Amino acid sequence: MPLTYLVDHLNQRLQALHPDAILAGNSRIEYRDQIVTANINGLSVTPVQSLVFKVKNPALIAKDSRLLIRNKAGNTLPQQLLYLQAWNSADIIFLDRLLRTLHSLHHVNQAADGLPQDQLILDVHSRHLTSVPSGHGLVFEGLLKSLGLSPEQIILRLTPPTTADQDSFGQAIENFRARGYRLLLELERPDSEWLLHAVHLEIGYIALNGTREQQSDFINLVRWNDQARRLGLQTLLTDVADSQTLNAAISQGYELVEGPVLMALSKGDPVAARRVGQLPLQAHDTPLSNWML
Repeated sequence: MPLTYLVDHLNQRLQALHPDAILAGNSRIEYRDQIVTANINGLSVTPVQSLVFKVKNPALIAKDSRLLIRNKAGNTLPQQLLYLQAWNSADIIFLDRLLRTLHSLHHVNQAADGLPQDQLILDVHSRHLTSVPSGHGLVFEGLLKSLGLSPEQIILRLTPPTTADQDSFGQAIENFRARGYRLLLELERPDSEWLLHAVHLEIGYIALNGTREQQSDFINLVRWNDQARRLGLQTLLTDVADSQTLNAAISQGYELVEGPVLMALSKGDPVAARRVGQLPLQAHDTPLSNWML
């Protein structure tokens, strides 16, 4: 199916699935000049991707999804502003599915030939989990199939619930896992208790944000990564903006890294690109830590 017709199909289906969502009448995915965007209640929303690399190989293992949001004046706005426009459960569910569909469509559009092979990290908003009573991931699975994708290609990113939301969080986790989605839990700090919760919930990935997390507590982060590794979890440091933070992440034991510095390297000279796995390696068993930048 040509992408233009696919976008029209997805817009119609999203509106049909969410008849009570006010935002559904003021939002749509757009495809012009081979670029996928969305207009959500007057805001221009552009999906972008960043690279997630495994440190040990190094190898590209996934694409992470981000949003660039602008108002009519062209000013850049924070992503949280989108959810301030969703006043009720119907709008939250619609908006969350719309954004994940937008990212998935962009993922397919970016594939050089055929369907993408890389995994895609997508956010599930915490308010979505409490707004959907059961069957989490079922409707989105149908939207993925429209794009030729499957839940096994998707890593859903969640945040820890509040105490009041723990039951709905656990139910959502069970639903997602049953449908084949992989799961990533993003923490604000290196919490050992949540490592144990993640193992119990069968969540495979734990992420910390490189811009929020203070990398100065080196010993604690080394211990936290060691504990995660012993429990069978993979740790990811996101938003790695410079080589100093990248080197610290490698030394502290993170298994996965993501951020602007990797995009910059992959677009640079062939040697630098090879170091972060964008180009085929001559020695696949050479760890990235041997290439301190």
